[in-house]
Amino acid sequence: MDRSTISSPLQIYLNDHLAGASDGIELLHRAARVHREDGTGPELSELAREVSDDRASLVQIMKDLGVPIRRHKVALGWLGEKGRPTQA
Repeated sequence: MDRSTISSPLQIYLNDHLAGASDGIELLHRAARVHREDGTGPELSELAREVSDDRASLVQIMKDLGVPIRRHKVALGWLGEKGRPTQA
């Protein structure tokens, strides 16, 4: 059996975490746009930047560990966020 096709619990966890971070960044950007007039927009934008930095660190850790990025999980999270209705 090809070991590259086997997903360890760590690989699953890291890919799920990456998908969640990607989704979270999109959600925070959208929330910042919705709340730009009430004063919380800049705070949400800063939080989005911090989560984005953390996501970049996670990607590097995954590369260092040789964990393949499951792009379909990231894409599904992104699509799920884009499909959410906007609430003000």
